[in-house]
Amino acid sequence: MQSERELLRRDRELTPRRDGKLYQKLIKTFGDVQRGYQDQGRRIDNILDAWDAYNCQLNDNQVYNGDTEYYVPIVYNAVNARKTRFLNQAFPSSGRYIDATSSDGQLPAEQIALIEHYIRREHMKTRVISPLLINGDLEGQYNLYIDWDRAERHVAYRWYNEPQIEHPLLPGPAAMPGEGVLDIKFETIDDAGPCFEVLHDADVNIWPVTAKSVDDALRQGGHVTIIRRWTKTTIEWLIETEQVMAGPARQLINMSDDKGILREADKLPVDAAGIRQAGRFFQVYELWQKLEIPGEGERLCYSLYGGHDLILTTRRNKFWNDRCPLLSSPVEKMAGSVKGVAPVDRIMSHQYAANDTANQGQDSSLRSMMPIIMTDPAKNPRTSTMVLNLGAVWEIDPNSTRFAEFPKLWQDAIPIIQAHTALAFQTLGVNPGMLPQQTGRPGAKRNQAEIALEQTVDLLTTGEAVSVLEEGILTPAAERMVELDHQFRDDDITIRTWGELGSIAKMERVPPIQIGTRYYFTWFGVEQARNAAQMQQQIAWLNVARTFEPILKMNGYRLNPAPALVASAGNIFGWRMGRLVVQDMRASAAMDPELENALMMEGHFVAVHPLDEDPKHIQLHLQAKQAAGDPTGQIGDHINRHITAMQMKAIAGMQQQQGMGAPQGGGGAPGGAGAPAPGGQPQNIRTLRGPPGMIHQDQLPRAGAVSMPRKM
Repeated sequence: MQSERELLRRDRELTPRRDGKLYQKLIKTFGDVQRGYQDQGRRIDNILDAWDAYNCQLNDNQVYNGDTEYYVPIVYNAVNARKTRFLNQAFPSSGRYIDATSSDGQLPAEQIALIEHYIRREHMKTRVISPLLINGDLEGQYNLYIDWDRAERHVAYRWYNEPQIEHPLLPGPAAMPGEGVLDIKFETIDDAGPCFEVLHDADVNIWPVTAKSVDDALRQGGHVTIIRRWTKTTIEWLIETEQVMAGPARQLINMSDDKGILREADKLPVDAAGIRQAGRFFQVYELWQKLEIPGEGERLCYSLYGGHDLILTTRRNKFWNDRCPLLSSPVEKMAGSVKGVAPVDRIMSHQYAANDTANQGQDSSLRSMMPIIMTDPAKNPRTSTMVLNLGAVWEIDPNSTRFAEFPKLWQDAIPIIQAHTALAFQTLGVNPGMLPQQTGRPGAKRNQAEIALEQTVDLLTTGEAVSVLEEGILTPAAERMVELDHQFRDDDITIRTWGELGSIAKMERVPPIQIGTRYYFTWFGVEQARNAAQMQQQIAWLNVARTFEPILKMNGYRLNPAPALVASAGNIFGWRMGRLVVQDMRASAAMDPELENALMMEGHFVAVHPLDEDPKHIQLHLQAKQAAGDPTGQIGDHINRHITAMQMKAIAGMQQQQGMGAPQGGGGAPGGAGAPAPGGQPQNIRTLRGPPGMIHQDQLPRAGAVSMPRKM
């Protein structure tokens, strides 16, 4: 029986000999893979046309072939508008994107902060999700590859080494300020974390095509293939790091050519950036499928195939979660197909028609600026003097000469182009609220009702579209980051955390994650933006619930509005300002009285914390004062502040018991003067209108909020 250490080994080479059954199975599978890429050739052609439209490059789909080569950026504007809107909703300005639940009911704040640290480290918003959204609109599929990256950095920094002395009142040695020595220290930093790669759909093949997802395809005995394009340097590095077998890899390097397919798809990433590909690359197929391993059973494995029956490696999945690192989700799911249709496919005909019309109109405008001179050659034999120039003299008969102009067809082209653009935007769901320029009726400004309607439609359509990205890519990516961190990270990491309620930003060391408690992580950025319309209803609900607090207490319940107030403060003001509006007293924990005594003996000022146990602190401070004296006077002042704090707490408690702490206007009674009415919404003066885009109470259900009954 294999030991646990042998079962954890994921780097064993499993590639059999050429006469083995597994080798023949792999060769047959790679033949099916190549046919699979050929079968999706029409899809790849559509993807190439969509990228030409996004990059504003004319191709063979244009009908008109004139002097002008203009391109109307309809696809570019529409895709960028969708990308900007979806990106801002998936990544709200609050800076908190992850939510989690655990089996023990505690909020795993450290794990949430760790995921958000990896998100910032990889610049996930701008370098990953932004191009992923563009790929989804142009190709119809989101494809994200997740792996673990590790690199070492050898750094040097200045270090002020202070001598340590023993202090009688401190538990350990203390530093002597002003007597240190400047030194240089060297350190090796292990810069590791999850890494993301956005893949083009032309490079991804999932079989069977009728599967519901990548996991479903592997479950059915299918396979997932990714095309890799590597240079000679990359393959030599893989040989040195023993990630591929040296024999087949060097044989691939020595080959004179690479007879791979889909050569036209190779130009997608670099041609649009104006970079010419120099040198030669090797097209390698990365295949994921389940194979029968002797002694272990059926396991998920990956293979690298270099063509010409060269299998570079076959190994078991290196990830402990036993999942394929590819996340693939269609933008618009179609029943019976693992891949979806690109949204821009439906507007390509409008793009080509607008281009033809624009080029025809531009040619017409150029010709309309050129004068057409008609003259009788019999009456004007000296036509050579008819030269267009300043101060020119024409020796002709003016009565036999007249001027004409070319028809101004460009005036008809403009409304045609605008009609194609409007229909394309309507097809892609690009509403006026997503465009950077002012929209509305020609010659008229939009009123408040039109702005509110646009924002309502924008909220609904965008929320539905971003939910696909959240469920198919973002939430699984958050789970993969935690699983990879659990497998590959062995040391503590210092990150910035916001605490349980986002109270304050601080640096905290997070140990390696222990999967003893089951965590469920979700991408919460979409939900924050989607709940923006419900904040008004939440305020009204708290006002209603406050009136029923006595009834809740009679039935064994207690109203705790603190989480709602903290969350609303963070969403409205942002978590940096929100922590100052609603402060968490637990964030600054009370200091130990013994440590306070040591600091005050050295002359440091120590404040009194509101959560201090004043009698206990006073007793310990008096003992320290009697034992060592009070040379600086700080202990006596601190004791007086404790006595004052005790008196203030006693007065506050008496006022609360007598009802003196209730708000003015009816003692907190519902609807009293100075207190908001139950269910009341924050309103301006009746003579003033609300801010532009404010959602009316009657329209909140359409924006996704739950309707509230009005008080009659």
